Amino acid sequence: MRKRVYLLTLGVVLIGGTCPAQDAMEEPLPVRVKPAGSQDILETPDISPLVDAVENDLADATEKLPGETLSEFQHRKRLLYLNARLNRQRPSRALAPEVLKESPGDKESLLVLASMELDRQNAAGVFKYARQVLKYDPQDDQGWYFMAAGESMIGHHSRARAILETLRARQFQGREFPYNVDLASSARQSGDWRTALATYHELLEDRRIAQPLRHEARRIIDEIFYEHLPRIGLGANYQHLVSTGEILRTEAAWESPFTNRIRLLASVQRDDIHQQANGDLRDLRSSRMEGLLGFDAAIADTWFLRTELGG
Repeated sequence: MRKRVYLLTLGVVLIGGTCPAQDAMEEPLPVRVKPAGSQDILETPDISPLVDAVENDLADATEKLPGETLSEFQHRKRLLYLNARLNRQRPSRALAPEVLKESPGDKESLLVLASMELDRQNAAGVFKYARQVLKYDPQDDQGWYFMAAGESMIGHHSRARAILETLRARQFQGREFPYNVDLASSARQSGDWRTALATYHELLEDRRIAQPLRHEARRIIDEIFYEHLPRIGLGANYQHLVSTGEILRTEAAWESPFTNRIRLLASVQRDDIHQQANGDLRDLRSSRMEGLLGFDAAIADTWFLRTELGG
């Protein structure tokens, strides 16, 4: 004898905490920007002993190197560069007006000052020095790079993406683009997930990328697939209950993004139950099927709503 059971269910779940999709949008891949571009993402030897030596000896030097003749300007420029690279803000800011007064277009000094301001998360300072670089050399890729970094810092991710895409199209056709990490991050945060996905795949193809960044890129690619592409899941589970019976459960599930904040859900689950004859219990076979329709909706930065209806 077969019995069919029909159930109608309605579920609403309001969950507070961390919404994965929203957090992924708000926490970009961390990149420490340097004047030479994103080259610090490549595997490099440990240079901390050299940095310590420079910090202890060179940045405070007031004498010329042995056998070398330096003008006062060259001497101040050297001190400015060393102090800025070591993120010593007070001496760097004191030396910057003197150096730039004598040579306003000195690109090396402007770029290292822009890098220092970026480390300080000072967007105004980044823009100031990046614009000065581009004033004297409108084609300088590092100047445009710092402009994009400044835009991203103040939340203008679409502008940052546009700057980097234009830079890549105009100056890096057919050769490696050194700012792919920043392009991928700004593209994702601006909602252009297709560009972000393609750029992260390009990063994975670069064998010089350090392992921590490689793992982070893979994680973000998985998140992009979850946030923006449909998923289909199939499953089956069999249980044999000794002297009692057996249960076979099969299920199928489908999810797909509807908007940036809403994801549609559908699932079907079927149980085939065999109850063996035992004492007063007779042999019985039955089946049960359940279907659910619903959606996930992100309603705030840390809250999302799940609603399901089925039976």
